[in-house]
Amino acid sequence: MFILHPGLLEYDIALMKLKARIPYIWKKSVPASLPPSKQIMQWPLRGTKCVIVGWGCQRAGGGVADVASVAELKTLRGRTCDQFFNDVNSGHEFCAGYYKSGLGTCPGDSGSGLLCKHHGSMTVMGVMSGSHAEQPQNFPSVYARVAIFMDWIQTEMRRN
Repeated sequence: MFILHPGLLEYDIALMKLKARIPYIWKKSVPASLPPSKQIMQWPLRGTKCVIVGWGCQRAGGGVADVASVAELKTLRGRTCDQFFNDVNSGHEFCAGYYKSGLGTCPGDSGSGLLCKHHGSMTVMGVMSGSHAEQPQNFPSVYARVAIFMDWIQTEMRRN
């Protein structure tokens, strides 16, 4: 079941309720944490190294992957993000990635979590929302800032 944010057109975030728990087949696998509170609304800080796991294309123009890929990306300042995208709202969005590196997100990665270390645990700080239309692997991507939505997430988790 999908639970769409009531302001989905502006806030590109949704929840997915699973029918069963996800089995962890590797001993070192653990679920990622959610941000602890809105006190860290501006987190992740600029320059934070984070990772994204997704099933997007492996090369420009390619289809979705059979196996998830992992990429390490750095978060960017709002002004840097503005150089690539003209409609990013730094209140509830941020950018991460590199310019002309060939390392980044692709179609198929939308909705993937950007995981950043916070107090020793991997925490879902962003949800991939958008990227450059023609060369996504060579530009940063835009992420919904999860901490901003924690009240809504917690309300929906209690309700469902």
